[in-house]
Amino acid sequence: MRSNSTQPLVRHHDGVPVRSLLTLVLCAAVWIGVGEAVAAPSAPAQRIDQAEITRYASALLEILNIRAIANQRERGAAPTRLGMLREQADAAIAASLADHGLNKDRFNQITAAVAARPALERQVRQHVMRERLGYR
Repeated sequence: MRSNSTQPLVRHHDGVPVRSLLTLVLCAAVWIGVGEAVAAPSAPAQRIDQAEITRYASALLEILNIRAIANQRERGAAPTRLGMLREQADAAIAASLADHGLNKDRFNQITAAVAARPALERQVRQHVMRERLGYR
């Protein structure tokens, strides 16, 4: 049975409409400053194995959670505190990346690869969904 609605189906991430995992990836990458709006890396990305995909997906979820908390804090903060709050969020993101064996440059390389390769995006999406459901 066909729907009469002309609006596309929209998934949600923590109550925020998201059209695809790629949107999440690009938003996270742009916010943490891992490159010029996720520009393609200057050198070809190294091979990305399954373990790195898993670590990337897990780091991505943590970064999105850090960003959501940072957004809430920034909304109610005095303008003089915004810089400090952003520095705290950046430090938390850097720590999360390090905990997952990544750095900003490698995260950016993987983000560019995910943006360019639909099969890789599907793999990352599967890992994200598994982790969101509590399967690791």
